[in-house]
Amino acid sequence: MREKLRKLVILFLTGRAKAMARRLIAHLPRGGAILDVGSGTGHVAAELRSEGGFDCTEADVADLSMGGTHPVIFDGVTLPFPDSSFETALLISVLQYSLAPVDLLREVRRVTRGPLLIVQPLYKGPCERFLLQGLDFLLGWCFFRLFRLLGLVSSGAASLESRRSYSLHLLEKDLTAAGLSVLLREQDSWPPFCRCLLICRGADRENTAVFSQKGE
Repeated sequence: MREKLRKLVILFLTGRAKAMARRLIAHLPRGGAILDVGSGTGHVAAELRSEGGFDCTEADVADLSMGGTHPVIFDGVTLPFPDSSFETALLISVLQYSLAPVDLLREVRRVTRGPLLIVQPLYKGPCERFLLQGLDFLLGWCFFRLFRLLGLVSSGAASLESRRSYSLHLLEKDLTAAGLSVLLREQDSWPPFCRCLLICRGADRENTAVFSQKGE
């Protein structure tokens, strides 16, 4: 029974990562190094490598990887990379877990030459906020403990506890505070919320291009 549950969990994570990778690939540069901040189980980075051939480095506050590569561990704010080390960076459903999201965004901006791709679930109104908090609790705290019970992550790994929920206004406020401007915004239906993809750049980097493979 336990082994069947393990397989179902891995199948779910792999399917979700494939869908996310397909969405991101259209906006990623070919040939440039990518940083996946808060890479979690590592499934998205693995799909970007296998499906798109991307050079993807993972970074997280704990090693939650479920196969292959392992992330560079950092303290949640300071990334151990020189300035402009990466062509672009990914933050996929990360900011709600950060103790200092604005500081983290500034640091990701420092190590990235080009745009930042941020995927973040958003709420509209108090009811959606309450539901989103419940979902974050399920996908973070509860799933983490399930993974640990199934032996998918180490018993010493840090737990996932959501610290905030974002509306579009609050997210854009943090982006502005971090010195980022929005180049492109895409929202999809993710009932009962929307999940927003924002491509951002440093406000002082006016010549930064938006990477897009669409139509090629």
